[in-house]
Amino acid sequence: MIRIIKQVIFLVFLITQGSLAWPATQGTRPIQEIRIGYVPILSQLPLVVSYEDLGISNRSVKIIMTRFGSFNGLEAAMRVQAIDFASLPVITVLKMKINGIDVKIVGQCSAGGSRLVTRNKGGLKDIRGLLIGVPDLESNENLLLSLVFSPMDMRLGIEYKTIGISLGTVIEDYTNNRIDSMFMPEPFGTIIENRKIGFMAEGQKDVLTGKFLTVLTINSSFLNKNKNIVSACLESIVKACGFIEKDIKDLKAKQVSILQKKYFDYDEDIIASSLENRKGEISFTKFLPEKKEINRFSEEAVKMKILTHSVNLDDLLSLEIMKQAMEKK
Repeated sequence: MIRIIKQVIFLVFLITQGSLAWPATQGTRPIQEIRIGYVPILSQLPLVVSYEDLGISNRSVKIIMTRFGSFNGLEAAMRVQAIDFASLPVITVLKMKINGIDVKIVGQCSAGGSRLVTRNKGGLKDIRGLLIGVPDLESNENLLLSLVFSPMDMRLGIEYKTIGISLGTVIEDYTNNRIDSMFMPEPFGTIIENRKIGFMAEGQKDVLTGKFLTVLTINSSFLNKNKNIVSACLESIVKACGFIEKDIKDLKAKQVSILQKKYFDYDEDIIASSLENRKGEISFTKFLPEKKEINRFSEEAVKMKILTHSVNLDDLLSLEIMKQAMEKK
């Protein structure tokens, strides 16, 4: 009952403050629909915070939110157009484009949020010889490890190994010693630290952490036919990011930690701790992905044979609507 009261108070706050207000509905319009997919990690918080507002204030748009247990499932749904919009790993989007899936990158809503956690205290060089769990062998996390470790003469498959681990089993796999270390999105690192069975590897700040990992991606056909919905969606996401940042600064992420419960279902104290302490250097202040960063991932993915070739980013990036949304925040 106390939790329900908290949620009601939080939603009333959103409405009365107008901090996440979508464009007001003018007159009676046909209900338009957008299907959004998400995975339960902290970098995806803007999507669910934005959804909370949409369900309250905009009666002309129907949002269907679908939770996925992995980025693989989210990607598969995007490929067959079972969803219209998601925040996906940049390498996944590049691979989709190469495979002929017509999608556009329309922005980003977070940076950072993944970090390297090990059983014993130590630095990056102490990773030598370990098996590291990552979200997927084609994930940005796996590529970041290669980018950072290669100059240290630590080669993937020789000096260290990686294995794809499901978000739903990563804590169990780590606890049962199926992996030695993990480079996963928050809040999994905080959960491990809270159980006192792991430590953040030293020397990873601004090297592995704080990097942009996912991009807001939409099916091109949906974008072309529904630019008004996309515009409203991006405006709301930008405002949601501002709300999250303010909540972290002013209230130690208490409101967001309550809201996430019904979408992510993590312990509120874990989420508040992760956000307040900026675990993985997570932030919600950057909205325009940079070409040079995408190219950096792309080049490494080609070297690792994840991608067959690079992608023409001019044909993939569509950032004008996000730029307009940023001007209205």
